[in-house]
Amino acid sequence: MLKILGCRGTNSVYGVEFNKYGSYTSSLIATLGDRAVLFDMGTGVQSLTKQDLDGITEFNIFFSHLHWDHLIGILGFKPLFYKDVKINFYVSEKYGFKGIDEFLSNIYKKPFFPVGIEVFNAKLSLKLVSNQKKFSFEGIDIEYMAGNHPNGALVYKIYTDDKRYIYATDYEHSDQSDNSLIEFARRADYLIFDTTYFPDDYEGLIDGVSKKGWGHSTYVKGCEIAKKANVKSLVLFHHNPEYTDKELEKMHLLALKICPNTIIAKDGMLL
Repeated sequence: MLKILGCRGTNSVYGVEFNKYGSYTSSLIATLGDRAVLFDMGTGVQSLTKQDLDGITEFNIFFSHLHWDHLIGILGFKPLFYKDVKINFYVSEKYGFKGIDEFLSNIYKKPFFPVGIEVFNAKLSLKLVSNQKKFSFEGIDIEYMAGNHPNGALVYKIYTDDKRYIYATDYEHSDQSDNSLIEFARRADYLIFDTTYFPDDYEGLIDGVSKKGWGHSTYVKGCEIAKKANVKSLVLFHHNPEYTDKELEKMHLLALKICPNTIIAKDGMLL
């Protein structure tokens, strides 16, 4: 089972018009006994309570990419300070980090943060996502493919609880990448897909600014990929911070006309 901790894109939002579907940026978690596997560390990780964290001695954290909305939750991640906890960070080899100190020192760095990595007590390591196509833990297996996003992003396939989940956030549709994603997602239970824009907004017909090349997609393309891949449910994800609950519900209704098994992600949702 996967829990959506955050499903907003770009930055967190606040106000009554955003309450239903949530304010936090992208993060997912699967908890397996004393081990947790997370996908991205947006502000959604801030929703984890002490009760959620108690008893977990190992965190394996897979990043789709390292843009701030998927990373900034690391700044308040309390297990970094826990002495008896192990935390493994999985990032693409393309970033060129040579070890955990280099990775974290680029984040916890003056003048952007007041303390350095010397304050951490957890056992930390950096794992590179490279030629190894599959990662296995007790109760969960993970595969990946390259997505389509500026500076790169990974798409993950997650096997757990006899379910198959595709995590395709920060993904922009294109003929070549879509064909790969369709095969990768074939007959998955859930396709968690980047639907940041209405089609007219993506084309620049709303505000005169085209979003082509920005690395995000639409509900229409999500529906097309879901249907071609024969997935059971499409999950609208990476919500535009400018879209209110009413606008997201409008998107959901339009998506349901194309793809009847469409779900709209919200903070705290269990899949």
